[in-house]
Order: sequence, then C-alpha cells, then structure tokens
Amino acid sequence: MTFMETVLKQNYPIWDKCTNTLFVQNLKSGTLPIMHFREYMIQDTIYLKHYAHVYRKAIYPKSSQMRKGLCDNSNCVLP
Repeated sequence: MTFMETVLKQNYPIWDKCTNTLFVQNLKSGTLPIMHFREYMIQDTIYLKHYAHVYRKAIYPKSSQMRKGLCDNSNCVLP
C-alpha cells in the first residue's frame, strides 16, 4: 500500500463525517437555505483572502518586496 493510500484509509472516517453533515447534504441536494449559503460564502471569502495573504508573504521574500517598493524596512504590504 502506498503512503497516500495509507493516509486516505486512515482518514476516511473523518472525511465521511465531514461530507455527511446536514450542511453538506443540503448543499448537495439544493435544499440549503440561501442565508446559510450566503454566510458560508462570506466566511469562505474572508478565510481565502487571509490565507492568500499569508501564502504570498511566505513565498515572496521581504527583500523582493522591498526592491519592488511594496514595503519599507518595518512593514510589508501586499495588495
């Protein structure tokens, strides 16, 4: 068994619990109330915005940001 097969097998119960929640099942069947979907989309958008910011900072060195004028010595601000 490969490493990936082992990981998937060990974590299938967690995956199964996540995909069998009422929220996911209602989303799948098209019966999720629109306000719940809206709240989910807002929450997900905020999460992804912050995740992208952290990821960008991790892969884009501060020295490169400084050369391009995106930050000074104390603070890097990426769009």
